[in-house]
Amino acid sequence: MRFIAKFPSATYLAGITLLFAAPFIAALFTGKLSCGEFFLLLYGGLFSIPLFLPLFLAGRRAGAVLSAIAAAPLGYLLLFYVGLYGANVNGTTVFVLFETNWAEAQEYAAGYFRPDAPTIVFALLTLTGLAAVFAAAKNSSGRRLLKTAVGFTLAAGLLLAIAPARQTALKWNVISIIGLESRSYFRCLQDYKAAVARKTVPEPVRAMISGQETHVLVLGESLSRARMGLYGYRRPTTPDLSKLAPQLFAFDAVYSHHAHTIPVVMEMLSYKDAAGRPVMWLDYIRKAGFKTYWLSNQQPRGVTDNVVAVIGRGADYRSFINTDPAVNTSDEQLLRELDNALNAPSEKKFIVLHLMGAHTAYKKRYPGNFDIFKGDCRNLDPQQCAVYNEYDNAVVYCDHIAARIIGLVRRRAINSSVLYLSDHGEDVYDTGNFFGHAEALNTRYMHDVPFILWLSDQYRVKNPKLVKLLPGQLHKPYRTDSLIYSLFDLLNIKFDAFRPQYSLFNPAYNPALAAQTGGK
Repeated sequence: MRFIAKFPSATYLAGITLLFAAPFIAALFTGKLSCGEFFLLLYGGLFSIPLFLPLFLAGRRAGAVLSAIAAAPLGYLLLFYVGLYGANVNGTTVFVLFETNWAEAQEYAAGYFRPDAPTIVFALLTLTGLAAVFAAAKNSSGRRLLKTAVGFTLAAGLLLAIAPARQTALKWNVISIIGLESRSYFRCLQDYKAAVARKTVPEPVRAMISGQETHVLVLGESLSRARMGLYGYRRPTTPDLSKLAPQLFAFDAVYSHHAHTIPVVMEMLSYKDAAGRPVMWLDYIRKAGFKTYWLSNQQPRGVTDNVVAVIGRGADYRSFINTDPAVNTSDEQLLRELDNALNAPSEKKFIVLHLMGAHTAYKKRYPGNFDIFKGDCRNLDPQQCAVYNEYDNAVVYCDHIAARIIGLVRRRAINSSVLYLSDHGEDVYDTGNFFGHAEALNTRYMHDVPFILWLSDQYRVKNPKLVKLLPGQLHKPYRTDSLIYSLFDLLNIKFDAFRPQYSLFNPAYNPALAAQTGGK
C-alpha cells in the first residue's frame, strides 16, 4: 500500500499493463508456446492498446473496467485457442465463429471448457490489474497518464510505419486478424449469394446418357475413416456397410484438403472464374438436365448466414430440417425428405444429403439403442474413454444411416448411384490428449475420410467401362476438392473444360497432379 501511495501513477499504469498482458502471460502456462511465439503474441497485442484509450474518457476507473470488459473475451479466445490448439487464432477461426450456431457453441463449450491453470491465471491477473487500477486511480496524475498514452500511441504509430514491424503486428494481433478475416468472410458470403442468384454456366454442358437416373451425394460430418470397421478398425463400427461390402467400392486413400466443413464444401462444389467470382457446380448439373435437391440436417444459419447453406439454396429444391437450436434433429428424420425426392416425377435427379454425422457432441448424434461400446479404451482416463466410446457409437449410427440411404435408392431399381463421403475426419484421442478437428493441428485423422460408392445393377449395365476401372482406383490417393470432376464422370456429364486427370473415376486420373491443385 505504501508503494501505491508513493507511486500512484506507476501503479495505475502497471495495473493497466497487467490487464492487457494477462492472456499472454497465462498462455505461457499452457506449455504450448515457445518463447519466440510468446513475444510475438505480446508484441502484436501491444498494438491493440491504443484502440481502448477512448474508453478512459469515461474516467480512470470506468475506463479500466470498460477496457477489461471489452478485452477479456478477446483475451480468453486467444488463451483458449492457444491452450487447445497451440496456435494463434486465424482466418479459419473467424469463419467457424461466424458459421457456428448457438446449439453448436453450447456443445463445443461443454466439450472443451475446463477451469484449468491458464484460465485461473488469466482471471487472477485480470483481477489483480483491476485492483491496482482502483487502488491508484484517485491519486494518479492525469497529466502523466495522458503523456504516457500519447507517447505510447505515437510509438505504436511509428512502428506501424515500418513495413516489417507492421506486417508482424498484423499477423499476430488478434483484433487485426478478426477484423481483416471478418471482412473477408462477409465478402465471401456476398460473392456466394451473388453466384447462386446468377446461376451462370459459362459453357455448354451435356448429359451423355438418356433416360431415368438418380444420383445421391451424401456429405457426412466429422467421420474418420480410421474409426470404421469397413476400413479395418478394431471395433465393428460399420456392421451394415460391412454386410454390403461386396456391392461397394470403398476407396481407402481419400483425404480432405481442410479440417473444417466450410472450406471443404466450398472447394468441392464451386470454383472461381477468371474474375475471381465463385461459380456453382450445381448449376452445371442442372444445365445437363438434372433436377437438383439439397436436403440438410445442418442448421442453415450461424451467427450470420451460412456459406454452405447458401450453396445449398442454389438447388432447385432445398429442405433444411434442423432449424430450431433447441431441438436435436437426427439424421434419420432426413430420410423422409430423401424418400419424397426419390418419388418425385423428375426423370434425372441429383440429390445432396448433408448430414450431422459424427459432429460433436457425439452422444447427441445417435439414439439410445446405439449406445453400444463401453470401456475398452486402453490408456484413456474415464472422461476420455466416455468421449472415445460416444464417437464410435456415433460412427455406428452413421453406418446405419448410410445403409438406409442405399436401401431407399436401391428400391427404385433404376440407373442410380450413392456416393458417401465425409467433409473431414476427426481425431478422438488418436494422436494425443485431444478430440475434434482443427486446421492448426492437422493430424491425418482429421483429413482421412471414407469414400464409398454404391452402384445399382442398372447403372453397372449402362457403364461397364467405369465398373471395370474402379477396382484399380481403390488405393490411389485422392483429394476431395477434386470431387466434382469425379461426379461428372459418375453422372456422364461432359463439357469442354472438363479435366479428366482430376477424376478418380477416369482412366486419365493423375494422383500427383490432383494432390497439388485439387483441380482448381
